[in-house]
Amino acid sequence: MDQSMRSGMEQAAKEMRSKFEDLNRNMEKFRRTYIDPWFHPESEENEAGTRVSICDYGDQYYVGIEVPGVDGNGLRVEATNYELTVEGDTDEKWEMNASKAKVLVNERTTGKISRKLTFSEEIKPEEAKATLKNGVLSVTIPKKNPKTEGKAVSVKVETPLA
Repeated sequence: MDQSMRSGMEQAAKEMRSKFEDLNRNMEKFRRTYIDPWFHPESEENEAGTRVSICDYGDQYYVGIEVPGVDGNGLRVEATNYELTVEGDTDEKWEMNASKAKVLVNERTTGKISRKLTFSEEIKPEEAKATLKNGVLSVTIPKKNPKTEGKAVSVKVETPLA
């Protein structure tokens, strides 16, 4: 097999892999949107395999998002009254010249990160704070009107006479 044929086959395989990855992402979006309307993002992964943790502290939310290979300049973090959107690009550059090397194993995930999280309570987007450390984006967002737990009251149960 000559070099141009091999190069063409490698390019076709790469394009096919990309199309299947796109299909998989779209199927997952469809499932989350139409099949599982009570989707909880803290238990799922998005397109680039980005994992998320969400904690409710009563008066604020904490969101931790893994963004390996993304620097602060490559991130866009935006908050609205009920949503937090994080976008970035994990397209890491190879340290070695990949055209001269035969890649034996590549388990690193690269690509676009796009995560939109919806909260059940209104937040204060103007007071959101974010820090990026060791590949984890940490975001704290205060709630606008935190729900307070009411006082528990014992209710007497009456049994009707038979």
